[in-house]
Amino acid sequence: MKSRLLPLAAVVAGIASAQPSPIPDVSPVLLTKNGVSISAKSYANRKKGNVRFVGEARNESGRTIRFAQWCIRASQQKAGCLLSLNNRGPWEPGATETWDYVIAAKGNGLPKHYLLLDVVTMDLNSIQRVFVGPIGGGDGGRTREQLKALLTNSGRFELVEAAALAEAFIVGWSEVRETGAVVTSMGGSAAIETLSTAAAASESDSLSRTVNVARSESTSRQSMVIRLVSPMGDTIWAWDDTQRCQGSKTKCAIDSLVITSAERL
Repeated sequence: MKSRLLPLAAVVAGIASAQPSPIPDVSPVLLTKNGVSISAKSYANRKKGNVRFVGEARNESGRTIRFAQWCIRASQQKAGCLLSLNNRGPWEPGATETWDYVIAAKGNGLPKHYLLLDVVTMDLNSIQRVFVGPIGGGDGGRTREQLKALLTNSGRFELVEAAALAEAFIVGWSEVRETGAVVTSMGGSAAIETLSTAAAASESDSLSRTVNVARSESTSRQSMVIRLVSPMGDTIWAWDDTQRCQGSKTKCAIDSLVITSAERL
């Protein structure tokens, strides 16, 4: 288990215990972030100015957690962490992470403490709830609405309208630029009024002439780059328009996301 000590006046130094201590029979608490839960229990014992923290956390989400970070705070502490802990690798459902650390601390208030779940990042194959953030570029607004509709209809992801509920976020850029014009020429006949003369009153000669009708249409190309990022800002997946796509690029991108998430199972 990796540990990170934050610069607090009450914390002088921290070391990992060489021999993990058994965890006393302490009732676990359920910690939830973005709808993802872990259960954790922690025990602290103070001796000669040092405080020893022993604990364990269990993945209760039913899905693989890519990264989770939880914080140990003193009972009266409002910000920062005495210890900031995280899992060591992909955290499978039901698996347990343990810790055993000794810190040198000053002041009162220990060993009373509590746990707080700070950050949760899911593996791509475990991500369900996605928030579509602002899409930059002149075509960003339209692209964002298309991405939201495609995610909703994908059958794989759940679109959320509140960022606090999301396990991942889609961000990106989209622009439509004119690339030229296509001129279409159409040939046709236009009748001219029949001309009659006194010498040929009994018959008329209809004269016609050929005219060309030209129509010009502008052509455009969409440029789009989107990324799926974790709550910490790490890129989990990305799509850009250098990839082959027949038809709508937003649809190609979401189709790719669905396929990639299935491949990483």
